Amino acid sequence: MNNVHNDIHLDPMHYISLPEQRPGAFEHAQPIRQWRKKWPASYEQLLRSLRENKPEGQGVREFISILKLHQSYSSETLEKAVSAAVLNGMMGLDGVMYHLPALFVPLRKDSKLGEPRSNPGVFQIRQNQNRGAAKYDSRRYKRLR
Repeated sequence: MNNVHNDIHLDPMHYISLPEQRPGAFEHAQPIRQWRKKWPASYEQLLRSLRENKPEGQGVREFISILKLHQSYSSETLEKAVSAAVLNGMMGLDGVMYHLPALFVPLRKDSKLGEPRSNPGVFQIRQNQNRGAAKYDSRRYKRLR
């Protein structure tokens, strides 16, 4: 006779809040254990690092906050963000959140060519800011004379 309980697959998102309140339950929650078998290696690396660096359940709580991002982002997108964070040594929620926007860089049409072009980068924006500052400084300098 088959054990019916082995065939049941529970949605981990439904149960994710319990281990957040009680991090000790994280290892024992069946939906999390089932999900964990399918996780990419980067998730395990991140969890291990958080546990080592944030004791007393704080690391597990932070990891659960990362898992909760599955409610807002696709698994593929979140897996890429976690992998990038781990690769760059940014082991935590802040590292994952840092990499998420880079996965959603919107494209815009170049008015001259009609081809997609990425938005200006931080470097270009800073150049424009520096030009504005230079104009301000030159006006200020003239007033001081």
